[in-house]
Parts: sequence; structure tokens; C-alpha cells
Amino acid sequence: MALKLLVHACVLLGASSAAVVRLHPLAEVGPRVAPGAVVLRHGEPSRRLRGDWEPPQALLISYNDLWHEALSEIVRATDGEMPVFVLARQNDSANLESWRGEFPNRVRELEWPIQSDWVRDYGPIQVADEQGKAIWLDADYRSGRTDDDLIPLRLGRMAAVPVQSLARRLDGGALVSNGTGLCAITRHNLLEANGAEAQPHALMDQLGCEALAILPELTGEPTGHADVFVHFFAPDVVGVASVARQESAENAGRMDVAAAILEQAADSLGIDLRVIRVPMPRRDSSVYYSYLNSVDLRDKVLVPHFDGVAPSIEAAAHAAIRAASNRKIVPIDASEMITSGGALHCLVLGLFLDRARPLFPKAASRNAG
Repeated sequence: MALKLLVHACVLLGASSAAVVRLHPLAEVGPRVAPGAVVLRHGEPSRRLRGDWEPPQALLISYNDLWHEALSEIVRATDGEMPVFVLARQNDSANLESWRGEFPNRVRELEWPIQSDWVRDYGPIQVADEQGKAIWLDADYRSGRTDDDLIPLRLGRMAAVPVQSLARRLDGGALVSNGTGLCAITRHNLLEANGAEAQPHALMDQLGCEALAILPELTGEPTGHADVFVHFFAPDVVGVASVARQESAENAGRMDVAAAILEQAADSLGIDLRVIRVPMPRRDSSVYYSYLNSVDLRDKVLVPHFDGVAPSIEAAAHAAIRAASNRKIVPIDASEMITSGGALHCLVLGLFLDRARPLFPKAASRNAG
């Protein structure tokens, strides 16, 4: 049954001249499905949040011996076309040295301490200015993880990319973007970043969002991150998870609402958005097997493989992503990752740089692979 939505109201948000269109799902969706909203910002932005689909110039990952082979597959999938920077927690440093030996001159260790594997969340949030120049935003990260919180500044110094403070709590995985002004975040993460009373226009200005789709989060999923269930494969193509109603009627409804809100947000910008629904089977009460937690490269998409999923369901998910991206699909085993609360998009951050010269000097150094 197709989801029906009603446009409830359009209200100006103070001096920002932004408008909010509230979408209320009808009762047939379920009484516990939270309404979402589309917030519009008037005026031309001076920057834009990088799109999920944009091929990066380098990768940042963290090493964990539990998924040693998966990391090797990720590096091999780059075909040597981009450098790979790797961080490691202290207890994985010894094994990292031998792993790097598999990829001479392709992997560079950054000897900075970290406390979490999920570099997407504490790495820089990346925007481009009107000339396409890279700007990195440094959001506040979780208390007690000071080492992780320093990574954007350290990377910026290394790569000579300007870093600006975002001065608010915002994980990188909380945001998805089509790269041309359409951004999405869950209500849960927006409240974390903005506070219960604050309006989102200041955040939209910093990110370069012309329309912000505020989506219902997956109930029971601890992060509330949008990248668990949404991924843009082009400015006008988005994958949205599909949850079987027998697994969770509430989350099935929430995903239908998310798809409709994204269509409404795209329509407000004159974008004819194609929405591809991708199966997302349930692992347990708080974890779903997220195939949309994927990574885009120039001519391929790295998509998760999960041992616990029926082959027919996984094949359907991979086929949907292949159709959405029109690129080669490279399955990477994320079975161990998902038990720790993440998958490929959480683990891998594509970096956008302004450097024309190689990041890895030919001269041997202590950190060169």
C-alpha cells in the first residue's frame, strides 16, 4: 500500500527566511510513526555538502584485526587509484605493521591515537565552496574521546585543507547529501546537534543545505544515523531501506515516511528524485543489516556482505544498489563490523582534497607504505 502524506503547514523561521513544510503521516501508517519535516532555506548557499556518491581522492580507514581481510578487500578495490590513510587503536598497532606490508606504497599509517573505529563519525564533515575548493568542518565529538575529536584538525594540517569549527555535536554518519543542496538528518540527530528549541537554519548555512529533510530515525537503533538507511547514488537517485512489516511494522512505516519526505524535499528544489528501496533485514532488536551503509568509488560501490542474511535477500539488496548506482558492485564482508555497530560507510571516509601533488612522497619515510 502506497504511503499517503498531507502537507500540513508552511511557516517562516525568523530572520533566516527559511520555511518548514511539515509532513504528517496518515493514521494507516501507524500511530507511533513520528512526523518529519522539510526545511527550506531561501537564497543561494555559498557552499555545498559533498554528495554521498562523489568519488573521493583518498580514503581514511581505521585498522581492526577482527576485520583484517575486509580491510584488505577495501584497499584492493581502489585499484591503486587513490591513497589510503589508516588509523589504529593502540592494541591493533602491532598487527597493522604486517598488514600494511601487503600494500607497498598504497597505505600510509597515521600515528595518531584513536579510541573508535568509526572514522566517519569523528572525521571532518566536508563541504565545497563556490569555486569547488575543499573546506572541512570540525564538529564536537563525544566526551571522553579526545583523541578522536582531534582527527579533523590533524588531517587538515597534514593535507593543507582549511578546517572550520562547527561548534555543535554532530557525527558524520548523521548526515546524507545529494551534493547539490539536498541534505537529510534524523530528528534525533538534529536535536543532538541543535538543541530542542533551536531552529536548523544556522546548521544549514554552515553545511550549504538548501533543503533539509528531517527524517524519522529507526526505533531501537542506538545511533539514530541517517546513513544506516539512506544513501544518495546520484543527485537525483537515492536508496532508502525497506523493512519487512513482519520484522517491525513501526520501522517499516518509518522508512516509508523517510522515502516520502525525501521526495518532498527534492521536489522543493525542482529535483525529480528516483527512490530505490533496498531490503534491510533485521539482525536483532537494535541492529539491522544495512546494505546502504556503503562506499562510493569512481567506478564501483563497495557494499556490505553479511553472513547472517538469506542469499536471496542479499542478492535483491545488491541488485537494487546496482540499479541505483549504475556501477559495479563489490561485496565486502561486514559480518564482524555489524556486531560492533557499524558497516562500510561507518568505517571508511572518502577525503576531498585540493592537492595536485601526490600525498605519498616517493622518498621512503617511516610512515610510507
